[in-house]
Amino acid sequence: MDQIKKIQIPVYTLLILTFATLVYSLKVYTNGFFTYALDDTYIHLSMAKNLATKFILSVDGYHYANASSSPLYTIILAFFYVLPDKLFYYIPFLLNILSQILILIVVKKIIEEIFLYKIHHLQMILLFLLTPFIPLSFGGMEHSLQILLILLLLYNFLLLLEDTKNQKIKITMVILAPFVAFVRYENFALIFMISFVIALFNKDYIFSIILFISSFFFVFLFGLWSLHFGLVFFPSSIMAKSIVGDQLKLISLISKVFYNLTENLKLSIHIDVLIIINLLILLKSKNNRLFYLSLIFILTSLIHVSFARIGYFYRYDAYLVLLGIINIYIFLNDVTPKKWQKAIIYSVLIIFHIPHLFSPIISALATKNIYEQQIQMAQFLKKYKNHANIAANDIGAITYFTEIKLLDLAGLGNYEVLKLIKIGNFNNETAQKLLLDYNVELIIVYEDWFKNISFENDYYKKMGEWKIKKNVVCGGDTVSFYSRKDVFNLNLELFKHYSEKELPKDVVYKIIE
Repeated sequence: MDQIKKIQIPVYTLLILTFATLVYSLKVYTNGFFTYALDDTYIHLSMAKNLATKFILSVDGYHYANASSSPLYTIILAFFYVLPDKLFYYIPFLLNILSQILILIVVKKIIEEIFLYKIHHLQMILLFLLTPFIPLSFGGMEHSLQILLILLLLYNFLLLLEDTKNQKIKITMVILAPFVAFVRYENFALIFMISFVIALFNKDYIFSIILFISSFFFVFLFGLWSLHFGLVFFPSSIMAKSIVGDQLKLISLISKVFYNLTENLKLSIHIDVLIIINLLILLKSKNNRLFYLSLIFILTSLIHVSFARIGYFYRYDAYLVLLGIINIYIFLNDVTPKKWQKAIIYSVLIIFHIPHLFSPIISALATKNIYEQQIQMAQFLKKYKNHANIAANDIGAITYFTEIKLLDLAGLGNYEVLKLIKIGNFNNETAQKLLLDYNVELIIVYEDWFKNISFENDYYKKMGEWKIKKNVVCGGDTVSFYSRKDVFNLNLELFKHYSEKELPKDVVYKIIE
């Protein structure tokens, strides 16, 4: 409680802004229905539900699939499934807020206890706004927890630099490392860089190796568990969104990595600027601890943009933003004259905040998108097709709120689809075979995602479309509905009735008879 008292103004500000955004979302955009700003959140909730109730890795509860991008987060959510459904539904939102409060505590400890600089309340507020915390809460994903675990590891790393023989700190780091890797697999890059610095500058080769190897502990056990279910070692979300599992030769692998690097750097001006400034810190800083932090940040950022994603509703690079800004904050305290220090620090924080100035409003608008598209899809299925065989590409809400049997056309929820995608053999012929094998009754898709596949054929016919306005987060603004022909007339009537009577007024629908 003493730690929270020291940051109570930033905490109160965080809570007020977060709940103000929530009230705005409920009143203006979602008809009072609490909605997460990402469909992926519902994948975590579905996985957690099936893990807790059936002890299987599955999105729909019928087909084995590890679609979670963060196994640790899914497991944590599963423990909360003992709560009533209505309360469990809010857990991702509440866990993010709790993680963010703890992040503020750790940031304050790093800056004030390790580097001996004062961080003022307004500076902390600007820090969490530019990370940005509010979209992370409404995203409901694991990224706030990721940042917290990373900061705890870095805090202990900085303590170790002051006392290189401290066994208690080493044990703490070895315990933390597996959790850091298990919360998001790309964190292996950061752990490797910390181990590299310990080996290179501390000459503690044995501990650096132990630290890095320890980070594989949970990932290795979870990989074996996945293999037991007939899946692959890595989660399907990683397989689908990265080059992991691709049939690539060395030259094509290097080419793809270089392509990812250049494209991500083009898309991430904020990360580019942070890397450049941290390069300046490397050249100018006389503070060894800050030198190490900047080196870790730069190398981790370059690995991230080479192999992982950037952006996607603020989340994938949030940890890099916070780490980079903390380094800059410390550097400015090191080099700027006292009389100009506050003005310069505030100016830099405000400038960096400008791109995220409207992130709370965008968060609320994103909940509107999900409510008008994914939640409506789920409510339509729950009302009329709660146990039907459904093919779709956005699979979170429709599996969490219903009991459907799923064929995931994006591959996250069905590994056999992912295998076809990874070998470049997911085409019109193989897709149609899967639809018939799964006895799919309804297909709900973004047609733009499947330009090489015709869903209208001898077996299926299009019923219509739903189109949302001002899309900021969905994979497409228009979702198309197809029905198997033998039940087309019945499904068309149901689709028409829901579209005319129950869709939110801003959703534009099209009926094809």
